[in-house]
Amino acid sequence: MTTSVLSLALNPGLDVEALRRCYAQEGRVSIGEVLSNASAQALYEHLAARDDWLQLINAGEKLFELSRSVRRDMPAQKSDALDAAVYAGARAGFQFRYETVRVPDGVAERASSDDPLTDVADFLSQGPARDMLRTITGVEAIDFADAQATAYAPGDFLTAHDDAVAGKKRHAAYVLGLRTRPKIRLSDFSQL
Repeated sequence: MTTSVLSLALNPGLDVEALRRCYAQEGRVSIGEVLSNASAQALYEHLAARDDWLQLINAGEKLFELSRSVRRDMPAQKSDALDAAVYAGARAGFQFRYETVRVPDGVAERASSDDPLTDVADFLSQGPARDMLRTITGVEAIDFADAQATAYAPGDFLTAHDDAVAGKKRHAAYVLGLRTRPKIRLSDFSQL
């Protein structure tokens, strides 16, 4: 784990009022180039350099975490059987397989964390970024951003779902994408 701190900033050219109108009308909005170029590049490079990604796979209510080394060392027959089980689960119901690096939810855990991804969650949970999200969604109660980094390799997926989780006080769902130009997609839960 690294102890460097990511310096994050919003793109100063965002038209927040136009984004608010779009969200009000559609119940969702894609905010292209949401971060400054330097912020997006630093975050992308940080994520690409990490070696602590875990592959998450669910089997009903059970969650399995596989490190990259475990997957790399898995015999082909076992890997093929796992693939078959995952795809069978997707045909029958809620299923996922993707890589993640988690960010703690607890305020005290985040405060004591030296993981730069905590900086991303904190950035979205306060100051100008939170103010922007409140303005766009029209929800003043937004005060905390759940966060996790996710990566999807060929064959990885997340079936249809909603992000309503009991006890989380979620007001909207978001995805901060970094593959091409950084953008956030916000969705009202009633639109998911």
